[in-house]
Amino acid sequence: MQYLKCAAFFKPNTIFVSLDSSDYVPKNINKLYQDTRKNDYGMLLCIPYSTVSLTIEKSIHLRLKNIPSDWKESFDIGHNNLSILTSILMSQNWKGTLNVHVVCEEENCFTSDDIKRLNYMVRFPKNTNMDVRQGGLKEHVARGRSADINIFTTFEDMKIEDRYELVNSSRISGHFCLDSSQINALV
Repeated sequence: MQYLKCAAFFKPNTIFVSLDSSDYVPKNINKLYQDTRKNDYGMLLCIPYSTVSLTIEKSIHLRLKNIPSDWKESFDIGHNNLSILTSILMSQNWKGTLNVHVVCEEENCFTSDDIKRLNYMVRFPKNTNMDVRQGGLKEHVARGRSADINIFTTFEDMKIEDRYELVNSSRISGHFCLDSSQINALV
């Protein structure tokens, strides 16, 4: 981290980490997560599912969660910026389908008008499918199985073990995105 902050000519704002389920050390990943957060970098943490290849279905599931209730006025969609931008780039590079699922634990936290407004403000690709899913994240991930990759926003209380559980329960590779304050997905 110090090298990236002080000595690098080109200073990145996002770090990419790929983990194999056989050789990761949770303590090291949690430390890297804390350092990344402290230095205001973004982080893409890729956890591949062991028996599945990418770009077979050309389908991406983006799971958005914890969008603030005043997002339309504040233009702040919580810590979902990096996950949105990553999903758009992947769907364009793969020429694939992007499925955006806004996961809400409360009733009516996101309406169909909110979906239209989010689609307009983010400028998702034309063939993007968007919906609202009521309930918890884990139950929806376990049910949705027709995709190459799930893209999630990383939250403070999400441990590395929880991320592996999401990947294994869905049987789909996962990208976990940690936002920095340097990016914004809204236009």
